[in-house]
Amino acid sequence: MQQDSKQIIKGLPRRIALMLLDCGLIVLCYWLAVMLRFDSGDAYKRVLTIRAMAPMLAYVLPIYMIVFWFGGLYEIMWEYAGMRDLARLTCLSGLATGIIMLFDLFYHSRPISGAVLIFGAVFNTAAIAGVRFLWRLCRTLHDARVNKPEDDTPLLIVGAGNAGAWAVNLCKNKNQSFGNPVCMVDDDLTKKGLRVQGVPVRGTISDIPELVRKYHIVEIVIAITTLKGERLSEIINLCNSTHCRVRMLSDPQAVDENGNPVAAGFRELNTADFLSRDEIQLNNAQISEYLHDKIVLVTGGGGSIGSELCRQIMRYQPRRLLIFDIYENCAYELETELRNKYGAEAPVITLIGSIRDKQRLDEVFETYHPSVVFHAAAHKHVPLMEISPAEAVKNNVFGTK
Repeated sequence: MQQDSKQIIKGLPRRIALMLLDCGLIVLCYWLAVMLRFDSGDAYKRVLTIRAMAPMLAYVLPIYMIVFWFGGLYEIMWEYAGMRDLARLTCLSGLATGIIMLFDLFYHSRPISGAVLIFGAVFNTAAIAGVRFLWRLCRTLHDARVNKPEDDTPLLIVGAGNAGAWAVNLCKNKNQSFGNPVCMVDDDLTKKGLRVQGVPVRGTISDIPELVRKYHIVEIVIAITTLKGERLSEIINLCNSTHCRVRMLSDPQAVDENGNPVAAGFRELNTADFLSRDEIQLNNAQISEYLHDKIVLVTGGGGSIGSELCRQIMRYQPRRLLIFDIYENCAYELETELRNKYGAEAPVITLIGSIRDKQRLDEVFETYHPSVVFHAAAHKHVPLMEISPAEAVKNNVFGTK
């Protein structure tokens, strides 16, 4: 409690300074409202109104300050302020104006018109917000000069939407080093010539090669998180043709295997980005139900396809994994790999045999009673099988049978 009191006292000078600044702005804005309300032809009435307003300040300013104070205006950190904070200021200013008008109505002491009060409220809101955001801008520019990022790699950002703005913000964050965004591109022609946080939109996606040469771009960041499939593959191929480093903006809503949010930043391209279709998302819960605590047999388990099947199956904790292969070297290496990863007691058994040997298969089934079988034993190198078609038929057809 004592610590909280010290923090409040420490913040009082800032709040008092802001209150004094706001009082000055309110007086100035009401004077401006009177000057605009009565043009040069009503100079005498304008002087009378200004004289009549002077005594009003004795209650106008306290009403504004009380409303602003209890409305939380002086608790806002304006360096991080957004539209909600601006809306709060607008509502508080309107509330204060309404209280002033009610006060005048009850005491029949309104020396000026309601129009002046309303104009003054509008000007107050604009002035108070404007001063704060101007200070924020000056501070941002100062920080940009003082804390210039070490990485000034020229970047081109693909996409001038929300994701593109987020990518620019990441680059300008003084605590991170992602490069220097020089320009942006977007296929929305209405955005050409506009700026996103100071970074200009110079053209469309088809203009990327020309812009890379013109601005000496070293890296391209694709910042369109909704882009999938064939269109994404086209853009990646176009970017790769420039010989620049190409990265993707990480999805703000992405999570890792443990359900934790992925750190904000740029990631390298992966194989899924090059698919001409959307990546298929596996139903892990359904797969787990199918494999967990089951005895699983993988024929051809030491081969390229079978070994990857075994690696994936072990993630779902089978009761026992049976690696069945005719070639013992690859099967043994896979078993060693799985035991190194899952422990010496991992439920992995390597069985040597051919799928063309019915007696051996009967023996395996009678001994281990597998409930799930993945059949991956086959000759798959087509040119070799075209030379030895009889062996392909024996193994792939009769072996499968």
